[in-house]
Amino acid sequence: MTRVLLACALGLAGALLGMAAGLPAPALLGSTLLVGAASIAQVPLAVPDGPRNLAFATIGCSLGSGITPHFVDDLARWPVSLALLALAVVTIMVVSTLILVKGFGQEPEDAVLATAPGALSYALALAVSRRRDLQSIMVFQTLRLMAITLTLPPVLQLVGEPGQFWSGLSDAVVPYAAALPTLAVAFAAGTLGARRGMPAAHLLAGMLASGALHVTGVVEGRFPPLLMLCGFAVTGAVVGVRFGKITFADLRRLAGASATVIATSVTLSALFALAAARAAHIPFGQAWVAFAPGGVEAMAAMGLALGYDPAFVATHHLLRIVLVILILPLLVARARRWI
Repeated sequence: MTRVLLACALGLAGALLGMAAGLPAPALLGSTLLVGAASIAQVPLAVPDGPRNLAFATIGCSLGSGITPHFVDDLARWPVSLALLALAVVTIMVVSTLILVKGFGQEPEDAVLATAPGALSYALALAVSRRRDLQSIMVFQTLRLMAITLTLPPVLQLVGEPGQFWSGLSDAVVPYAAALPTLAVAFAAGTLGARRGMPAAHLLAGMLASGALHVTGVVEGRFPPLLMLCGFAVTGAVVGVRFGKITFADLRRLAGASATVIATSVTLSALFALAAARAAHIPFGQAWVAFAPGGVEAMAAMGLALGYDPAFVATHHLLRIVLVILILPLLVARARRWI
């Protein structure tokens, strides 16, 4: 219990410090940095499933508040970008796998699992079931998540158009009398969905529960800022706690391969995002957050914090996770045939 309370306290402190320092995506990035630093210093920290899932449900509810009555009209602009996303997922996995196998001598099956852009728990479950190199896969995946979460916000601040989505909406805030029951329903539905194997179940449940109320006009406005702050702080803590699982020996052994694959995947995602931005007439930064191969919850939270259309970002990341779950077993099973 002490480890959990400490992780949450550090996450909240980091979120507040990030806001005071004016960081991009301040609550998420500040929490990630402070908890990550403590984790690297071997401070005993933990974020169990309950708080983690509640935070994800909160992020989902916040995303859902951006689903306005114009949401269906907006969908008509997205087919091209969704198709480009599917192509990007396959391209990133194939190119990154070839780099690890041909350039760094990784086993084909390990390389496929290490380069899956998302669905980390699913990739690790496949690794265990197939008796693959779990430690290497975890290092590759964790370094990718760390690098994207820490570097994407400042890079977007330099090269991306600023998000203006929330500034165009009402300044109203959903009252706690509506927000708390919505969050409770989302958490319960997400728990049920997770037990049935649904990816990102709590995030999706929150988005659907809150989105249904907003798109029908039952409620209007943003999710309460205090709840959003807590959601960002715990989500950042979830990412930061993973930092402590990487040893310096792992870094020495896999740093070169990891850096190459991360740079390749980020560059490819940026190129596909640029094409999607031009096709859909949206800010490049919004498209890049939607295409970036980070964790779905962290990327959805980042898009929300940076002011991008939350429905666009979340829809694309959920599609990415579904695609990875569908194609990953096939690519692993046939890895030695196509490499």
